[in-house]
Amino acid sequence: MAFCTQCGNQASDADQFCSNCG
Repeated sequence: MAFCTQCGNQASDADQFCSNCG
């Protein structure tokens, strides 16, 4: 789960751990 799936939108549980989604 090292990929952001919703960057620029609502961050999902996985995206919360992505530095690009912070």
